[in-house]
Amino acid sequence: MINGLNHSFSPNYNCILLENFKLFHIHKLLSIGKDHLKRIWNLYQKQFFYHKFIILESVLN
Repeated sequence: MINGLNHSFSPNYNCILLENFKLFHIHKLLSIGKDHLKRIWNLYQKQFFYHKFIILESVLN
């Protein structure tokens, strides 16, 4: 009987585990320091503008 109950509740339990896992990862992402996020954003901006400059330069030449 106990095995039957465990089996019937296992999909819900797996769903709860999955939701907790997602929430844990969201929390980990949000807990990254603002300075670190700014650094990542600045690197992204530099790369983006660098690629735009190369494309513009190749079009002009």
